[in-house]
Amino acid sequence: DKDPRKIERFQKLFDVEVLAPEAILTASCDVFSPCALGGIIAEADVPNLQAKIVAGSANNQLVSDNVGEMLFKKGILYAPDFVINSGGLINAAEELLGYDEVRANSKVSRIFNEIEAILQISRDRGIPTDVAANEKALERIRVIRQVRRTYLPTEK
Repeated sequence: DKDPRKIERFQKLFDVEVLAPEAILTASCDVFSPCALGGIIAEADVPNLQAKIVAGSANNQLVSDNVGEMLFKKGILYAPDFVINSGGLINAAEELLGYDEVRANSKVSRIFNEIEAILQISRDRGIPTDVAANEKALERIRVIRQVRRTYLPTEK
C-alpha cells in the first residue's frame, strides 16, 4: 500500500520493514506475495528476484509463461495464482448452492493438497509449476467431459 497513514499504522502493529515499491522485487525474503496487481513479474525481473517462493493472490502474476520457466530454472517455487486464490471462487460458488460453512471450508482446505500435487508433478516431470498446474487442470476438464459423455444423455 502506498498510503502513508496505512503504512505508519501497519508499522505500529507489526515489526516490519517498509520498502519502496521499486525495491520490492529485489528484496531478500522467503516469500514474495503479489496480492494486488497482476503482471508484476516480467522476464527482466527474474534475475534480480531473491525470494525463495512466489505465492500471492493477484491474478496473472507472471507477464508470460516464459517467466514461469525462468523461475523454475532459478529454483524459485511458484504457487500458481489460479490455484492458491481459488478459495474465494469456491466460497462464492457455495453461496449459490445455499451456503454451508462446513462444506465450503472442506472444499477450500483441499487447496493445500492441490498445491502439493502440483509440486509433485513439477518435481517428477521436471516442469515448471505453472505448466504442471495447467496440465492438471486440463486433465480434470478431460475427465469431467468423459464422465458427462458416459453418464448424461446427449442433447438432440
